[in-house]
Amino acid sequence: MSNRPTETASHDPELGRFLDALVDLAAERQRLGPDAFLAGLEEQSAQFQRLLPYRTERALTQRLTAFARKRFELVDDPSEYEVATEEVLLLSSALGSSAKLAFPGLKASLELLSGKLTEDAVPALFGKLLEQTRRLARQHGDSELLAWVKGVIAALPDE
Repeated sequence: MSNRPTETASHDPELGRFLDALVDLAAERQRLGPDAFLAGLEEQSAQFQRLLPYRTERALTQRLTAFARKRFELVDDPSEYEVATEEVLLLSSALGSSAKLAFPGLKASLELLSGKLTEDAVPALFGKLLEQTRRLARQHGDSELLAWVKGVIAALPDE
């Protein structure tokens, strides 16, 4: 997974740099430790809030969904599903009060992961992403997304 978000964000280099910084932060999470990681997440959240007024909701939703899809499409080894999942989870956290912009990307990520549930560790990653999606749907009062999550949960095998 070597492609950088800025490689596909030439039309919006500031947003591309924000996404690059999230990818870097996700990669450095273990090395940084919890305090530095949370400080980096707060910094990226503040950066996003500065970008927000200059972009339409539609443009941001499309770009963030494309980012989430791309992270999973770049996976060429099953061990990289964890990296992609962490990047998408971090994105949804960094958006703070604007997390609704990431909802289509979260759904797309879950749909992509659902096709890989036979891979080692993917079921746990799927569950983690699904739980984050449900938590955000509740937090933001999105009954449509919450119903979608409940439908996904109902469709899961009992095992």
